[in-house]
Amino acid sequence: MKYLKVLFSFLFLFFFSLGSLSVQAEEGSLLNMDESLILYLDSPNTYVNGVLTQIDPDNADVTPVKKDGHTLVPVDFISEEMGAEIIWAEEGNSLAIKKENTLIQLNVGFAFMIVNGEIIDLDTAPQVIQGQTYVPLRATVESLQKKITWYDGLIVIDDEKYDIKPNQEQFEQMITTLSPQNEEQESVTNMINTNGPGTVLLQGEYVYYNDGFNRGGTLTKFQYDDETNREVLANEPTTDLNIENDWIYYIVPNGMGTFGSKNPIKKMKTDGTQRQTIIQDNQIVDLVVAGDSLYYTSYNYSDWKVTLYKAKTNGTNKQKLYEGYDDLADVADDMKSEPSHIQVVNDQIYLLIKKDCGYSKKCSNIYRMNTDGSQLEAINTEELAVSMQIVGDKVYYIRFPEEMMGDSSQSVSIELYTMDLNGQNKQKINSPFDEYYFYVMDDFKVHGDWIYFVSWDNIYKMKNDGTSLTHITKGFSIQGFDVVGEWIYYQTSTNSHRVKTDGTHYQMLFW
Repeated sequence: MKYLKVLFSFLFLFFFSLGSLSVQAEEGSLLNMDESLILYLDSPNTYVNGVLTQIDPDNADVTPVKKDGHTLVPVDFISEEMGAEIIWAEEGNSLAIKKENTLIQLNVGFAFMIVNGEIIDLDTAPQVIQGQTYVPLRATVESLQKKITWYDGLIVIDDEKYDIKPNQEQFEQMITTLSPQNEEQESVTNMINTNGPGTVLLQGEYVYYNDGFNRGGTLTKFQYDDETNREVLANEPTTDLNIENDWIYYIVPNGMGTFGSKNPIKKMKTDGTQRQTIIQDNQIVDLVVAGDSLYYTSYNYSDWKVTLYKAKTNGTNKQKLYEGYDDLADVADDMKSEPSHIQVVNDQIYLLIKKDCGYSKKCSNIYRMNTDGSQLEAINTEELAVSMQIVGDKVYYIRFPEEMMGDSSQSVSIELYTMDLNGQNKQKINSPFDEYYFYVMDDFKVHGDWIYFVSWDNIYKMKNDGTSLTHITKGFSIQGFDVVGEWIYYQTSTNSHRVKTDGTHYQMLFW
């Protein structure tokens, strides 16, 4: 009897334990979004530690994709968000992903990887899509000691795999938010002008490049991964490239700075056909295309007026939105000054209305108004901006200290700020260049989690919080640059060049 009691007690405890385990497995653990990376197939949107953002803020076409039944993701994004470092080979398409004691080696086009010396076959090979290198999701994530939960196209990357039942409602809510068909999220995506204006634009597999130094200036098209196969679309200088649908819009800057001269806005198909002039006006210097409308500024040197116009993309329905005066004009201080840095976000125009503020610089409050020209308002009134860029739902700008207005006797430090589109939540980015004069960072580009800028003919990058300052390359008399995909394109006084954002794979494009 004693043995039966012991056996009964053992069996009772055993089955009780099984029951407890089954209840725990059924309940499962609930997802904590603050510690997860969440993606959705074919969507540019993502949750990173609970924050809704975009995989590539400059290109809404960059999404997780499924090829032959297997999911691939951009290697830059997935590695960075998982705390890993990417190392690119000097030549070829080899790369390595390094995190702590794990080293993953991959090669574009080859269906295997090497993890800490062990060769592992892949179901699909790394490949270049939308100008970015993509790698197999599962193999990469699991090699970095993370787990994946799949649910109807939703991809949850975390330290553990989650049961579906207790998290199903939350998963479905995230699918609704991340889906590119979601109207609310579409407005977030549309806030990012991925198609211009710029010197270099990427659409699909093709790069459209304004080479200002080749044969007096050409608009050239070539494949992202093969810059040697070039097609000249226009043998004329071009600025402010915009692509909307399958049309390229641009300014031809002929006769700049001469009294009474005019220059055109042109458009043509992305294959170079149907080129036509749609607007001819006094000294057009800024162009932004958004939907079926275009916005441009025009200088009239006969009366020093600078006017912001809006028109349809076929050149019709032209209307004046704002008029000011060039700072060279002899006008009263209370008269309106020139608009610049035009950017269109949803149904509002953001711009600087600039005057001379010393150090050969122009600065302004940051303004916004409706796209019909109504309700002009300053969204920052405490400081002046030298330049600005809008990325997603944030405004980045270089601040000019108001106390230094008109005074060139002292040095002025770089002060790079960010704020919401309504002017709230202003924060200073602690730039590592605070000890330098502010003008060493006039030209900057925000691309993903990095800020790229030129300082004394050197190109640098740093994180959006001002950390991780990295020197990329040194040029000679750099006159402009753009960041597209994994490449930085820049022009010097004699040539056009590109280099990868990590400083490798330098190439001279045109000479």
